[in-house]
Amino acid sequence: MAQARAEFRFEVNDLWIDEALLGRAIEVRRDDALVRVRLPRADEGSTFENPRELDFDAFGGGSSENDGRTFREIRLLHAEVIFDLDVTAAELRGRADGATTRAFEGFRRAARLATDVVTELSEWVRVKYEQTWLGLHGTRPTMIGALPRVLYDSGGERIPVGWPPISTIIHVGGEETAIDEGRLAEIERVLADGYKAPLPEAFSADAHFLMRSEVPGDWSRAVLLAAIACEVAVKETLRRAADRRGVSALLDVLLSNPRDFSVAAVALFDQVLGAVAGVSLRSADKPLYTEVGALFTLRNGIAHRGEVPNVESARAAVTTARRVIPWLRAMR
Repeated sequence: MAQARAEFRFEVNDLWIDEALLGRAIEVRRDDALVRVRLPRADEGSTFENPRELDFDAFGGGSSENDGRTFREIRLLHAEVIFDLDVTAAELRGRADGATTRAFEGFRRAARLATDVVTELSEWVRVKYEQTWLGLHGTRPTMIGALPRVLYDSGGERIPVGWPPISTIIHVGGEETAIDEGRLAEIERVLADGYKAPLPEAFSADAHFLMRSEVPGDWSRAVLLAAIACEVAVKETLRRAADRRGVSALLDVLLSNPRDFSVAAVALFDQVLGAVAGVSLRSADKPLYTEVGALFTLRNGIAHRGEVPNVESARAAVTTARRVIPWLRAMR
């Protein structure tokens, strides 16, 4: 077992600091590793030492003075993780059995630890010191440049393992999501008149995006957005059906006065939809109706009791929204 060191750089959204702290570091012990987070140095410019790295300014443009103290915006944090690693650069050069896998797993663990600590630092400053511009709850910082790919063994020799020079996320979709010739022509037609995504579809897509996150708080946001998307979509469908049947005024009374006429959201897909549109989701697709009920039950747990869904139940809820909204649209 040898000691290794991994270095990372993170973008932060204009952390506001006392200029006297530039170059200072904090140390946090986490999972048998030491994580050292350092503020940029005063002389740290916009170009890193390595010319191949992404050009990134360590400082924002804001600064102020008060009682002889100067405050500045910083956009960059350094993180160094020192941890035990059961592989050396020499073993990798010699292609020792399993050496590459062990090195990569150690490097990935170091990246997770660095990201966790920088995230928690930002969250603390955001909540305790009211630097709320730092982002939403649970926002993960972005690694920048080529340096976040550096791993050294205890002898100071660089271990050739890591990720590509620029942090890139690759999203691979299936054939059903790809733009083909027909879709390209469709896009051209739609954009000729301008396009604004309908709110239910936009919220449903946002919910699906949030499910890519590893942060449980984002899964809660995804469920809430999925529930809102479904409720908006079913009410739009009800209003269109009511217009056709000439009962818009009656429906408006029902939907606009929840204190006088209490209707559970899931009931809009059952009795209300059946009465206004002539067909309900429950009668047409009972399994999907059951899933909608589970979605709103999950939503209520988050909104009324502060429950946090697990990833499986949140993903199921988001999938339900993506299925039921097209079903409602087909009723036009």
